[in-house]
Amino acid sequence: MIRPALALLALCAPFSAPHAQPTEPQPFPDEAAAPPADPGNRPFWLVNGRGHQAQRFIVEGQVFAGYRHTAYEADDAFSEFYSDRMELGARFGADTGTGVELRLEAVRALSPRSLTGVDGDSLVFRARRAWGHLRTDAGPVALLFGAGLIPDLWINALEQHFHQRGAAPLLTERGQFFNHSDLGALALLNTWDDRLELALWVTNGEGRSEREQNTGKDLSLRLSVTPLRLPVHGAPLDVRAHGLYRQGSQGVGKARNDRVAAALTVGHTHYGLGAALYLADGYDGRSEQKARGLDLWADARLYPDWLGAMAHLTQLTVDPDDTAATTTRLSTGLFADLARPVPGLGRLRLYALYERDTVDAAAAPFPGIPEAANAQRVVLKLEASGAARFDF
Repeated sequence: MIRPALALLALCAPFSAPHAQPTEPQPFPDEAAAPPADPGNRPFWLVNGRGHQAQRFIVEGQVFAGYRHTAYEADDAFSEFYSDRMELGARFGADTGTGVELRLEAVRALSPRSLTGVDGDSLVFRARRAWGHLRTDAGPVALLFGAGLIPDLWINALEQHFHQRGAAPLLTERGQFFNHSDLGALALLNTWDDRLELALWVTNGEGRSEREQNTGKDLSLRLSVTPLRLPVHGAPLDVRAHGLYRQGSQGVGKARNDRVAAALTVGHTHYGLGAALYLADGYDGRSEQKARGLDLWADARLYPDWLGAMAHLTQLTVDPDDTAATTTRLSTGLFADLARPVPGLGRLRLYALYERDTVDAAAAPFPGIPEAANAQRVVLKLEASGAARFDF
């Protein structure tokens, strides 16, 4: 098949410095540019670069856009073209995992709490990640330190075995249990041939859309263990267990915002599985509010080169003591890679999905009237990503 000629590559090609000549693309795992055949989808800062000191400048972009038609139980329907991800990023550093990253994302200017927007409700760019990181290796141990607008290392751990991010995010992010990034600092230890990882990070706790609101800081600790790694169909299959504890606060009133989470994920070139549970003590800026979230997902390549199937179930219970306060979403469908994945250059993937939302009475937007939110949805969505790399 013809390699995907993404517009990003065409834009980036002319900007080569006199001493920065483009090289043939090589695999470098990352959420935006990793080929789907990369079972681990390991973040770029943990790529094994021992013995290599090449400097790299990488520009990358990613777009998730599509069309959806929603039919509500209350005999109402709505359809729209939409995009839930438009990102442009750049990073510079060494193969060893030391460097800087700046990543921008497009968001709507008018939020639910805003009184005015920018030229109405225009799409505007803001920082998604902006941080520096230093990696050092000591024998079998890799140590990483970073500071700035840092990534959340819980979301990052789950997405390494979540191959359907282009269809929809995990509830861990969509349900506001965790923020993708926040201002703070992190330390990470990876050893035992990537079988054991311990991560610690301290942040403001307000996410990337708010400045610090109180004197408290969020302290998060994550442990990930890979007890089983087997060769299956010529590629490694990893079974990984994750656990997290977070003590935090949110808002001017320093509302409690603690988290406990656990997950089991399976990653392979041709399929992925996962189950994750999140418990919140303090939720949506209210100390007394509790919430529980569940993610279950599975995906498999039916035809190894281009065709696959996926399913994703999410369940959010805002008050676990009230069994009638649960929102459930089931998403299932097919995906097709429209062009053969190119290592380092990303993918062009099309999703055809059916979604069903079920809202219990207490969780409905109008209490006691779940029909206002119960819905069925048909989605056609495109995931496009690309990157240009220059070695020095």
